[in-house]
Amino acid sequence: TAGSATRTWRPSWSAARGFPRTGEFHQGRLVQAGTTKQPTTWWGSASDNFEDYAVGTLADKAVEYTIAAKRLNQIEWLADLINLFIGTAAVEFRAKGPGVDEPLGGDVIPEVTQQTGEGGAHIQPVVVGKQILFVDRSRKRIHALGYVIDADGFQTAELTDIAEHITGTGIRLGPIGYASRPDPVLYFIRADGELVALIYFRTQQVIGFTRRTTDGTFEA
Repeated sequence: TAGSATRTWRPSWSAARGFPRTGEFHQGRLVQAGTTKQPTTWWGSASDNFEDYAVGTLADKAVEYTIAAKRLNQIEWLADLINLFIGTAAVEFRAKGPGVDEPLGGDVIPEVTQQTGEGGAHIQPVVVGKQILFVDRSRKRIHALGYVIDADGFQTAELTDIAEHITGTGIRLGPIGYASRPDPVLYFIRADGELVALIYFRTQQVIGFTRRTTDGTFEA
């Protein structure tokens, strides 16, 4: 009110309306999503200016979009895999610019389409190669989302079907650990404090789970 503000934040964000619950970098923008009052809306900052969310009609201006779909819950996570992938508690969406390889920008209306219908937990996924690995809303199953040539579209494959017991009572909310060397391994903390390791060497068709146990517990 004093006119001394130096940043352009969205008027949608406030202590009363809530602040974004997830975010991701995509095409030189900081994309954030899911406030208390607007749980199905996502915002992309201006190009290469992560503090400017002033929506405009120029290509480098910020983007605001509210998803409208039949099966829709609050946005749980965002992931960058060429396009912007949006995980909700019910389905997964892909957002991109209209046309072929057209980037998102303030001068275009994003093309947002449903891809799969697993539903995700409020846990940031991990991109491994050209796959997005995420935990489903039950927190007991782990899925890989990727493009399938035979289906000419994106599909999910459950990885925990080879070891349904491995997640126990569920994965704890928190970050997923990922080590790319010497071999790709993802680490999940279970609700009981035990550590689950997923070896995901897809190019060599090596996918397997193991538990890591100690005299104590692990902390995400």
